[in-house]
Parts: sequence; structure tokens; C-alpha cells
Amino acid sequence: TATIKNLKIDADAVSTMDIRVGVLVKDVVQSSTTLTITNCGIVGAFSLNNDGGSFVGRTLPAASSSVVTISKCYSTATISGTSSGGIMGLKAGNASTVNISECYTTGAISGTNAGGISGGSFGLNMSGTATIKNCYATGAVSGTEAGGIVGKAAGSGDTAVVIGNCYHSGTVSSGGSIAGSNLYGSVTINN
Repeated sequence: TATIKNLKIDADAVSTMDIRVGVLVKDVVQSSTTLTITNCGIVGAFSLNNDGGSFVGRTLPAASSSVVTISKCYSTATISGTSSGGIMGLKAGNASTVNISECYTTGAISGTNAGGISGGSFGLNMSGTATIKNCYATGAVSGTEAGGIVGKAAGSGDTAVVIGNCYHSGTVSSGGSIAGSNLYGSVTINN
């Protein structure tokens, strides 16, 4: 169990060629892990390779029965990289739960499958739940299958992907204002 709270980080000029990088947490890899990040902020501009996010890079399939909660956090960072998200990169853990709520981003995010809040395939190959609620993004999002909130909404298997009360007010070069694409279909968007 880990809790990170009440931090503000200036991540200006961070650049990495590694994959699955978050400024606070790279990967959630252990099963039955509980990670809570609340009331944190990240500013600056940085470049990531794949599956990166301001706070968490990604959850892995090995992280079964894990719970990741990110709430009341913000990022003003400008981020570039495939499957990058303003808050989190890729969510792809079996039987794990990710809840992102009351978060916002204002920086531009670019890259294939990029998302204002979460990049990559949110909810891919898992049987847990993946939710983004009460969040918004205002920065421009660009890249193939990029979305204002998530890059790909990828509900598959027994996954319940829910995006509720979220909006994006910036420009999106391709994809949609909420999701860049919907990979499998078991996705609920309530706005």
C-alpha cells in the first residue's frame, strides 16, 4: 500500500526514452497493490517514449487485484509520446481497478493514442473496472486516434470502462472530444 499526497513537482525538461514512465510512479506491477495519489500537481514540459503519464506510467497485467486511485490532481505539463496521457499512460492490468476523479490537465498532449487524461488503451485486457469521472482537459491533443479524455477506450473481456461527467475544451487533431477510438465496445460514456 502506498499513498502520495500534497505534492507539487516541476518536471520541466524531463526527457526519457524508457517506456511506461510516470513522473511519480513508473509501473504498478505487483498484485494486490493499493496506490492512492491525491491533491498533487505537476508542471513543466517533458517527452516520454511509450505509455507515459504525469502521475503513473501504466498498470501491468501482472498487477492483478490492484487498486489505483488518482484524485484531485492536476497537470499543466506539455507531454509528447505514444500512448501518453495527462494523468496516466496505459491501463492494462488483469482484474485491477483504476479510478481517476476530479483531475484536470491544461497542457498540450501529442502522440499516437494520446489522451488529455489517459493515453493508450484504457481498460485493455483486464477484468476489473476503469473509470474516469468529473475530469476535464483544456490543452490541444494531437496524434492518430488521440482523444480529448482518453486515447482508446478499450473495454474488453469483463472490463467495465466508464467515463462520466468529463469534457475537453481544446482542439483534437483526430479522434473525438472524449475518446480517440473505441476498441471493443464495452464502454459507457455519461456526460
